[in-house]
Parts: sequence; structure tokens; C-alpha cells
Amino acid sequence: MKNKKGMNMTLEQLIKIVLAIMGVVMFLLLIYILVFRVLFPGGLADNQAKGTVESLAVKIDSIQQGESTDSDPVENPKGWTIIGFKGDSTAIQGFAKPDAFIGKPVVCVCQKTCKREACRELRKPLQSDATEPFVFKIGSIKEFTITDMGTYYDIQEKTSSGGGGTSGAG
Repeated sequence: MKNKKGMNMTLEQLIKIVLAIMGVVMFLLLIYILVFRVLFPGGLADNQAKGTVESLAVKIDSIQQGESTDSDPVENPKGWTIIGFKGDSTAIQGFAKPDAFIGKPVVCVCQKTCKREACRELRKPLQSDATEPFVFKIGSIKEFTITDMGTYYDIQEKTSSGGGGTSGAG
């Protein structure tokens, strides 16, 4: 091939340039993947679960008996389940409480199993009423109203009108 300046470029040189560019792109992609794994060692969903449980625990810890607060919007990780374990419960709907929390009330965000890293100990159980544990499958963006009832934290899904709703496993 000949350009305007009269410089000749053979097909072999062109292939070398294209291969060099592809090599640089693949090297940059490899660096990006390695950096992503360092920043998110457990994977993005595991980190989202930790963030969700931490956000809920901070909100719950901030209220006193008789007070209510609204949670931050909960939207991730989709398909995972938020569970409020009582101190004496070891499993709810097939989800086992991590051994580190046996005998303690805890909130967890679980996929197929509940991992210690995605659970936080609470002062009281998180329940959807006086007798039912809180179980919520994360789907669309939801907010909750959390009330300190004295012996447990009541958590209800907020309705679009701003009042308390009901929570459930679905």
C-alpha cells in the first residue's frame, strides 16, 4: 500500500500493527479485570449484600423505643432475600443463620445461603409483626418503615402513599 507521502506499507506490516493494537487492548482488559477483583473480591453481588445489610443495621441502630425511621431504598442484589433472625432461631424458610450469630438476633441478606459477611447483629429481632420473622425477596426498589416496638423491631414495606404496608416473602 502506498500513502500520499510515498511511504510503502506491506500487508505484513499492517497485520503486525493490527495485532499489536489487539494485544494492547487485551492487556488493558486483563488489568481492568484484575483491578475489579481487588476492589470487589467477593464479587459485585456479595458487596451489594454487605452494603444493604449495613445500611439497614445503621438505620435500625439509630432508633429508640417507640421511634420509627425509613430505610434507604433497597434494590440490590436482586433475587436475594433479607431475613430477620430471632436470637433463638437457627433457620427460616431454608436459610440457616451463620454459626457466628447463634443465640443472637441478626439481619442477613442471603442468596442461597447466609454468609457471615452479609449479616449484622441487632439489639432485638427484626420482624414483620409481633410473631413473624421478617423475610423479603429483593426485586424492585423498596423502602421500609422500621419501628422500635420495645421487644422487637417492626419492619413494614412502605406503600406509595407513604404509609406502612406489609412485608412478605414475595
